[in-house]
Amino acid sequence: MIVDDSVMVRKVTSRLMERQGWDVVLAKDWLDAVTQLQVIYPDIVLLDIEMPKMDGFEVLRR
Repeated sequence: MIVDDSVMVRKVTSRLMERQGWDVVLAKDWLDAVTQLQVIYPDIVLLDIEMPKMDGFEVLRR
């Protein structure tokens, strides 16, 4: 799962990971990530630290 508020960062990072054979799930912000995490359990989360409203550390604590 890639959690980042920047569309460009999500696109570039997901393309790099998909080329390596990873299944990628994208989240545009903390709320999107928390909502998706109720349904899926990713092997790894790439989390942006500086996001509006709730930073990456707060998302990690949730």
